[in-house]
Amino acid sequence: MASLARRRSVAVKITFAAIVAVALLWLISCAASQADEQLLGAGGASATPEPDAVFDVSGSASTTLRPGASSPIDVRIDNTQDERLAVSEVRVDVVSVDAPRATATLPCSVDDFTVTPTVRQIEVEAGGFVTLSGLGWSEASWPQLRMLETDVNQDGCIGAELGLTFHAVGRLIP
Repeated sequence: MASLARRRSVAVKITFAAIVAVALLWLISCAASQADEQLLGAGGASATPEPDAVFDVSGSASTTLRPGASSPIDVRIDNTQDERLAVSEVRVDVVSVDAPRATATLPCSVDDFTVTPTVRQIEVEAGGFVTLSGLGWSEASWPQLRMLETDVNQDGCIGAELGLTFHAVGRLIP
């Protein structure tokens, strides 16, 4: 019982600087049947990226995590386009963990964390930016960074800093 209480008291301080990440999303062409509509994606497409067709996605979580707890991520989207932008499928991935207290017997890795995505559509004016907090969305609808409750001691995650990447799908609104 004492180890369960100890695990629950483990805290992971997430600093603003550690989780701010920027994912550049490149303009790709749609299939021939949709040639008049432009989509933005997370890369990997066969189309040549247009350097002026980029939007930035970043975010921050400022609460302390412990096993089983979540922290909302306030996402920011910057539209560098001359047209309005509709963004959906905002996804955040934990890609790295810097856990100075982790050892072989007290591990801490990306497997200790998960993120629930946002599925709502976000519209951003040409040349503008939005944050989920600025849109007035409840924190419950933001992506949620969660430290998983495992059956092992997670003290190795105390003081860990997480590296996140942000992904989104968007289309220009003429």
